[in-house]
Amino acid sequence: MRTMKRVGWILIGVIIGALATGSSGAVKEQFQESPRLKVSVVRAGNLGAMAAFIKDTRSGGCWLSLRHGNSGVSLVTAPLAACE
Repeated sequence: MRTMKRVGWILIGVIIGALATGSSGAVKEQFQESPRLKVSVVRAGNLGAMAAFIKDTRSGGCWLSLRHGNSGVSLVTAPLAACE
């Protein structure tokens, strides 16, 4: 009788866990958003630099990103019209 009672509690726990996992997966898929940053690459001429306008969809900010070769990236604010 003890063994059956323990097996019953384990079975109930497994069922509750399966239901909780299935419902939380559905919630994550429902609220999945589009990417926050949108990048549009522009040519920077013959300087070997790569430039891109980066728009933050949440705050509405716009930045210009410059990278030259293997060096670091510099970010400066850009007009909002440049990102559209």
